[in-house]
Amino acid sequence: MFFFIILYCEHIFACFWLIIGTEEAYFNRNSWYSPAIKDKSIYEQYCLSLYFVVTTMTTVGYGDMSGDTTIERIYLIIVMMFGGFIFSMLTGSLSSILASLDQNEAALAEKMLYLNRL
Repeated sequence: MFFFIILYCEHIFACFWLIIGTEEAYFNRNSWYSPAIKDKSIYEQYCLSLYFVVTTMTTVGYGDMSGDTTIERIYLIIVMMFGGFIFSMLTGSLSSILASLDQNEAALAEKMLYLNRL
């Protein structure tokens, strides 16, 4: 379920990134939404937007695309903070699950030791 929530959030961020790019392209030539991207199909534009959002949220950031205007940079700051929050929550949840598994295994081992003594 957590995976689908992350995927949905990435979809929303990608849609907003595409909207910001198309709007900024009218006012500023330095937008990430270049004429080469404008000529692609909407599916390819969405895939590029989703690719960029995923690399930003996972802090990989290949560097092939970037936010060049002030609005794009502010939006990317929000996306990066959200990505850091999501992955820290994921790490915390995973460590909590592993810790509870370890406690359950220790309790089972203690009960098995008790049974072996009987």
